[in-house]
Amino acid sequence: MKKEEREVWLVTVNEDLTEGRGSQYPKYVCELKETAIRLSKGQDVQGTDGRVMKFSSPKINGKFLAPYRLVKPSLDDKAQRKENLKIEEKRKHLDKIRIKAKELGLTDQEISDLSDA
Repeated sequence: MKKEEREVWLVTVNEDLTEGRGSQYPKYVCELKETAIRLSKGQDVQGTDGRVMKFSSPKINGKFLAPYRLVKPSLDDKAQRKENLKIEEKRKHLDKIRIKAKELGLTDQEISDLSDA
C-alpha cells in the first residue's frame, strides 16, 4: 500500500522567550509556507522570528496527522503564494536561458551584462 503524505509548514519557537534556554516546539502548523512565514514574525526569543520548516504529514485512517491544528491560509497568504510561484517560474525560465547561453559560448560576465541592459 502506498503511503500518502502531505507537505505542511511548522513554525517552531523556544519555550523560554527571554533567554532561549528552553526546548523548541511547534507553535503553528500551516498549509502554506507563506502562512508560516507570516505567523513566525516576532514569535521567538526576544521578539525574533520563529523557525519555519517543512514537515511531512502522513495520512492515517483517512486523516492527515500533524502535531497541532492546521492553520488555513488567509487571502493575503494565497495571493503571496501566487506571486511567489510566478517568481519561481520566472527564475526557472531564466536559468534555462542562462544554460543555453553558456552552451552557445557566452561567459558569465557577458550573460550578466545582458541582464543589466
